[in-house]
Amino acid sequence: MKRSQISHLIVLFMIVMGQSVQTLDIKLPKINIKCPSGMVKDKNGICHIATSKDIAAQKRKAASQQANKDVKTSSAELATLQQQCFIDQFTMLAAAGISGITNAQIETIPTSVIPAITNDQIAEFTTVQIPVFTTTQIAAFTPSQIAAFTTKQIPTLTKAQIGALSGAQIAAMTIDQLELILTNLSAPQIQALTINQIQGLPTTSLTSSIISNLTKAQAQFITPAQITALGSAIQPAIENLSPAQFLSLSQTQIQTISISNPDQLTPQIKNLSTTQIGYLLPSQIAAISEAQINAMSESQLTALKAILTNPGIITTSNDPQLATQISEIESAPANQPAAPAPAPAKKKTETEETKIKKSNDQAKDFFKGKLKVGKIKM
Repeated sequence: MKRSQISHLIVLFMIVMGQSVQTLDIKLPKINIKCPSGMVKDKNGICHIATSKDIAAQKRKAASQQANKDVKTSSAELATLQQQCFIDQFTMLAAAGISGITNAQIETIPTSVIPAITNDQIAEFTTVQIPVFTTTQIAAFTPSQIAAFTTKQIPTLTKAQIGALSGAQIAAMTIDQLELILTNLSAPQIQALTINQIQGLPTTSLTSSIISNLTKAQAQFITPAQITALGSAIQPAIENLSPAQFLSLSQTQIQTISISNPDQLTPQIKNLSTTQIGYLLPSQIAAISEAQINAMSESQLTALKAILTNPGIITTSNDPQLATQISEIESAPANQPAAPAPAPAKKKTETEETKIKKSNDQAKDFFKGKLKVGKIKM
């Protein structure tokens, strides 16, 4: 039954029932009906036989939809063809000789083409051509491509080009490459260095400025051999060293520690060996605070007190804080006797009344059991 027929029936029913048709508000559910072949829907959604005008409108709509689809497909294909065209143009230039590519041509290489440049082609760029690449182009090189730059090309990178290198590109560089630009790296770039790079760099390259920009995790990659060879240059990283690294500090390195800088030593105070405490200068010992003393172990306090009470090393004349520090050592937590263990709780003794009750209960249980066992069924 058609929608219009349903409406007519409802109206007729309402008239029979005496209802006013004028006040009737009929709301029929919207039904999505697919018209059979050769029919189209009107504006009310009712199917009727398609006229030549309807058929022409349908064809125009279908043609328009297909045209839009073709445009989208064509745009994607055009972009792909354009990209391939750029790559082919560069390939033709490279085939004629990389060194023959002009500065103007280098500057116009699209960043989308940069990843398509082979490592062999990269190696052919001259030291005059390398600085011509824009910072955007440099940033477009993949990490593996950056690793393909030769040690003759790397030094020709400008500061702006080096600044454009990402953390991933820095992390891909070889030790030989890094040594050539290390002093020009920013703090975020230094913090992109990997464990292998840090441990592979010679100590001559690990300057104080490099060390000071390492993260705590990176500082703990430094080998004991590197720490020894770094000398006083290790000072900026002292607070970030692991206990094992801290123990490898030499006498000279211990004596460069700023005791008065709590941020540097307080976290490491518990890692000082008794031998290292013996390395401390009188001026360093005089600067040790009560908080630092309280953080020391008993063996450390013993070693420190031995120095403070040795007149050949420190006297009250050159250290007015001597008596105060000795007092602080004696009252430090590690020097306090352990609190006695609490006495075990006394076991409650049974009263005479409890004993008699317990005995009576046991006797009752015994006789109950005997009677039960001795009961004879007649």
